[in-house]
Amino acid sequence: MRAIAARAGVDTGLIRHFFGDKNGLIAATLAAGTTAPDQLATALRGTPDGVGERLARAYFELWESPEAGPTTVVVFRSAITSPKAMGMLRESFGTQLQERVLGTNADTDRAKGVALAVSHLLGVAVARYVIEVEPLAGMDRDELVHRVTPAVQQYLTGQTHD
Repeated sequence: MRAIAARAGVDTGLIRHFFGDKNGLIAATLAAGTTAPDQLATALRGTPDGVGERLARAYFELWESPEAGPTTVVVFRSAITSPKAMGMLRESFGTQLQERVLGTNADTDRAKGVALAVSHLLGVAVARYVIEVEPLAGMDRDELVHRVTPAVQQYLTGQTHD
């Protein structure tokens, strides 16, 4: 932190004020460059038919992307131990995603459905990519998408996927 502050020409207290700790700084740095909320918002747009599959596929592709995957894992690990990092993650994946998809005057039921769907996918992603629970960690992505789609579709539309 001292080296970063010196290079930026600021006091370490300023970094601590805005980012809390090293994990908060790391999460903020990595989250600033992510396009994840935009990619997920794109998956949620369009017709309700297939929205669960589109979102699940886009979400797992982010975690497996050579560019975004390692960053995503670091951001989520940092968020577990740092309240500042957790807040930044909440802003990026929660607030920003909700605003991009639903706008500022969001329908409460739709907002709840999006929150449930993303939370479901987050739990699966943490088990698969962070904790590496088997057989989930070794499962083919297409099979994973196929298995989670009905629940995600239900959260988003109230209807199950065929």
